Amino acid sequence: CCTASYPVGGMSAFINGMEARALKSGVRIFKGEPVIEIDKGFGARYRISTTNYEVRANKIVIAAAPEGFKWVGGAVAEQIKAQAQFQDLIGVKVVTVAQWWPTAWWQTAGITERRAWTTEHCFNALEIPVNAYAADQKVTRTVYDDSYACTAFWEATAKRGTAAVEAEIKRGLAYMYPGVTIPNPVKTHVQLWPAAWYFVKAGSPYSNADIAQWALKPLAGEDISLVGDGYNPQRAGWSDGAYKSSINSLNANFGMNLPNATA
Repeated sequence: CCTASYPVGGMSAFINGMEARALKSGVRIFKGEPVIEIDKGFGARYRISTTNYEVRANKIVIAAAPEGFKWVGGAVAEQIKAQAQFQDLIGVKVVTVAQWWPTAWWQTAGITERRAWTTEHCFNALEIPVNAYAADQKVTRTVYDDSYACTAFWEATAKRGTAAVEAEIKRGLAYMYPGVTIPNPVKTHVQLWPAAWYFVKAGSPYSNADIAQWALKPLAGEDISLVGDGYNPQRAGWSDGAYKSSINSLNANFGMNLPNATA
C-alpha cells in the first residue's frame, strides 16, 4: 500500500461555471430531455428527437459517452455505432463510495496524507479532501476501484445493504491505519459507474490518436463530431479527455485556434 499528500478538489464547479456562461450567452439547455433518435432531416441536415421536442440542425456535436450513446436510435446514430472505431471502445466499470463522518477522525489520528492506496483490501484508494467545501462536510471518497474483481466484490456487497458496505470499509481502513479509532459514518453513498472511462480493446488496429482523429468526423461527408473522454481514450479520463476532445472539435470543425488540444 502507499500514501501521498495530494490536494483533492471538487470538479463540479467547472461544470456549473460553464453552464452559467452558456445560459448567459443564450444557450438553451434541456436537462430532462434525453435524445432518442438522430436522423437525416428535412429542411436541415439532421433531426434530433427527444420525448417532447424535435430539433433540426446543420451541424451536430455529440457529447454522449459510448455507453450512453448505445441507447440512441435513428439512422445517423446507427451509422456511427456501426463504425469499427466505436465498437472498439471498451468501458471500464468503476465503483466509488463516499462517506460522511461525525468527526474528522484522520485529523485526530494525525494523518496528513490526502490520498492513500492499498492492495490489502478492495477499498483500494482513499481520498481525504482539503478544499473547504468538502472538508467542512467531513466527507471522504473512501473507495475508488476499477479492478474487475473488486468492482464485482462491491456490487455483491452493496446488494447486502449499506451496513455490509460500511463493515467492509472499516475492516479495510483498519488494515491501512492500525490502532486508529474510526467512527461509524453518518452517511454512505455507493456509486457504480458501468463505464467510468474508456480504452481501446486489445487487438484493435486503431491507436488512441486514431480514435481522437476519427471522432472529429466519424461519418465521411457529415457535419458531426463526437466529444467526451470516451472519444479521447488516452487514459486521461474524466474531464481532461472531455476538454481536449472538445478543443479538438472546435479547432477542426469550427475554425477556432484554441490551445491545449490533444497532441
